[in-house]
Amino acid sequence: MEARHGGAERAGRAGKTAIAVSGPKPQPSPKPKRWIALLVVMAVLAAAAGGFLWRRSQTGGSVLNCSHQGTSVTAKDYCYGGFTPLEPSGERLSETQAGPYFTKAVADTFAADDAVRLAAAAGDTKAVNAAAEKARDAANHAAETLASRTWPGSVTKAMRMVIVEYQARATIYENLTKNSNHEAIDYMAFDQFKDSGAQDLVRATLELDPEPAPALPVAVTAVRDAGDCTAYVMKNGKAVQATRRCVDFTVTNRTKSAISTILLKFNLLGADGGIRRTNLTAISSSLAEDSDNPATIASGASVTVRATLNPKTVESGDRIALTQWSITDTRNDIHMDDITAAQAAASAAVGDFRFR
Repeated sequence: MEARHGGAERAGRAGKTAIAVSGPKPQPSPKPKRWIALLVVMAVLAAAAGGFLWRRSQTGGSVLNCSHQGTSVTAKDYCYGGFTPLEPSGERLSETQAGPYFTKAVADTFAADDAVRLAAAAGDTKAVNAAAEKARDAANHAAETLASRTWPGSVTKAMRMVIVEYQARATIYENLTKNSNHEAIDYMAFDQFKDSGAQDLVRATLELDPEPAPALPVAVTAVRDAGDCTAYVMKNGKAVQATRRCVDFTVTNRTKSAISTILLKFNLLGADGGIRRTNLTAISSSLAEDSDNPATIASGASVTVRATLNPKTVESGDRIALTQWSITDTRNDIHMDDITAAQAAASAAVGDFRFR
């Protein structure tokens, strides 16, 4: 099965970054755990902030970024940017006003972002174009709404970065409103935007809930230790049957299009949470006997995705941690992305599973 998609493996998500921030007046000391968490996020923010400010100083604040992934013919399919960063201005918000105002300003962006990702995962170009229009408008609205106020000193620097990030997202979505290059769509939808952690800092400082994790195109609703099973393995260059330890995932197609195959990658964890094996694979058995005419998994349908493990590597109490999803669409194109810790944690079925 040929993957037309850009890279075979997804790079891990960019780490969070750090800006030292201070409030306009002394505040009560937060609880120790929350203060430590804030320090960690702040310590990461400075690097990203410094990089952005350097780039802005070199370019005057308006950058058109075109990836070298494309050829001279397709380079335009990878272009985004070219905006002038908005500066916060207008009525000053108090500490108590800032949280509700921020929450309302960005509320429409999450579902809009998810719609683009789900459409891209299924290889539905027209759906990507339509969803990207709504996501672009939501991101622009968030940036403009946030920039129409002056913010408390405790979040001023981080808020400038948040505004710029929403502007950057809007230009990525503008690209996707017209893009028909399948490889470029996946690259723009899954790889191009890297958040700095500024929104995490704003939310922590204003005592808001964390930013929702992006929706996955597949949902793991159940995990079952299937015990011993028979599977083919390669031995001396030949496929032979062997006894394996099987685990079955019940997985639902959350996209709005039919797909042909679902693949999950995961790590095997010990009972103490330590990583014991990496890069393990589970795949759906949806392929028909004729590999050129695969059975399809309809939107909303669930299938069994099975992993066959060396029984010697599995111990009672072992756990699993999902690391990557991959979908083959009905055109035989492969789409994939890493699964973040927040996304993995959203599946109670996976979190509760233990090998017998």
